Amino acid sequence: MAFQILDGILFNESVVHEAHHDIESFVWVMCYSICRQLLTFKSLTKDKKKELTSFFHNTFGRVDLNTIRSSRGVRAPLEIRRRFAESLSSPLVFLLKRLDGHVQRHHLTESPVLLTHEMILVEFDNTIGELQKL
Repeated sequence: MAFQILDGILFNESVVHEAHHDIESFVWVMCYSICRQLLTFKSLTKDKKKELTSFFHNTFGRVDLNTIRSSRGVRAPLEIRRRFAESLSSPLVFLLKRLDGHVQRHHLTESPVLLTHEMILVEFDNTIGELQKL
């Protein structure tokens, strides 16, 4: 769920649901999916699997809206690229870095840059191109 939607729910404020909210939600779902997939890797050491499991539960295992909002506010799901880069392809790490930048500009600037379909599509097209070179 998008940060602004969570804010509206928590503070009983009216928020008009717009496309950029869905795009942000897509980013969070993608991070969840990547993390879930990493958890299935047999090549993870016992310590790395424990660290990843802890990260997964702390980032995605919450049901309290305040905690979820806090996680989204600091872009915690996107930290997977830093914490587990050795388990990800370099194009995927770069994609997550670029998405993090977009989400950050969307939330942490005085003049927010709304997330757009085109913005995300360009990042995916670039990543697919890099993956095809591997």
